[in-house]
Amino acid sequence: MIKKLAVTLILPLLLTGCDQLSEKDRVLREQNFVRVTADGSIYTGSGNFAEDPWACVYDKSTGLHWEVKNAQPGLRAAKNTYTWHDPDMRKAYIGVPNGGSCTGSDCDAISFLKEVNKEGICGLSEWHLPENIEMGSIAFISKNKEIDPIFRNFFPNTQSADYWTSSTYAFQGGSAWAWDFKLGFDHVDWQKNPKHIRLVHGKVGDDYIKKNKNGLFGEKPERRE
Repeated sequence: MIKKLAVTLILPLLLTGCDQLSEKDRVLREQNFVRVTADGSIYTGSGNFAEDPWACVYDKSTGLHWEVKNAQPGLRAAKNTYTWHDPDMRKAYIGVPNGGSCTGSDCDAISFLKEVNKEGICGLSEWHLPENIEMGSIAFISKNKEIDPIFRNFFPNTQSADYWTSSTYAFQGGSAWAWDFKLGFDHVDWQKNPKHIRLVHGKVGDDYIKKNKNGLFGEKPERRE
């Protein structure tokens, strides 16, 4: 009975969505995105990722660097999935080690994070799993509920699926927040369920969150717990 009750509490939580963007907002976002090469320099290539790839995207509006995924198998392959796991969390929120399907590391969040920081992509070595609000800054969709073409131009190989955040859910142990990149909503799910990961470098400030409330972050931006 306890397990059934927990499921009913967690599954309906689909709480924050990104509104459909106006054309003005879409153009603004495109202007704020800057492609970055693996060594940290500004990308000056053709923009064809398959032939002339970049490794990260810098968002001028938030000051965040975002990891870009590869189509080929490997550490940062787009189709890799991971369970949520962090052994430094309190017991109820440690999560599940090595429960996803991936290449290049054990298939959980902390193992993937450590390997990427060893690699130091884009000249950076303090990558982390994004907070819910940080992921929300890029989780926007187009009118047909598919990933916006502007976003795909900068973040190729993005999956129309869930991506983990670092934000755990305070009212249910063993759970955390994720963003659905097909529908543009965040929701709570069990940490044992494998999902994709996109790492971030930097931290979005509270002033930016306040400024953009009911704007680019969707209806009600807030730090999730």
